Amino acid sequence: EEREIRTTRVVVETENGAKMMGKPVGTYLTIEAPNMAVPDEDYHREISEKLADHMEELLHENHLTGRDISVLVVGLGNRQVTPDALGPYVADHLHVTRHIVKEYGKYAMGKDQVYLVSAVVPGVTGQTGMETLEIVKGVVEETEPDF
Repeated sequence: EEREIRTTRVVVETENGAKMMGKPVGTYLTIEAPNMAVPDEDYHREISEKLADHMEELLHENHLTGRDISVLVVGLGNRQVTPDALGPYVADHLHVTRHIVKEYGKYAMGKDQVYLVSAVVPGVTGQTGMETLEIVKGVVEETEPDF
């Protein structure tokens, strides 16, 4: 509250609930940080840590199933426009592993359980002529990530 960072968590558990909410079954997190535009590195770091905590919690809850979890990161933005390049920049700095695990198995990563991380940077409509949602839906349908 002091830093004006608010997280809203909505869990859609049933098909009836999904119909009412207009969203598929799943957990939805929204982080509101109205001062994100203010150039305050400590505030930005705090938001980043909060986001990482939420993601880790969701992944951990689902990793307890004993199966490997696949994660698709979508780097939204336009790498040609500096203020809009954060998504592509983040995707460029990920350790993607899906291709390694698919080709050589999870033991190539030296672990019993792994996250199959993949990333896509779909660009923006002005670059591709397609809505980003169209591109992401196609990738999701083809790769079926858990997250």
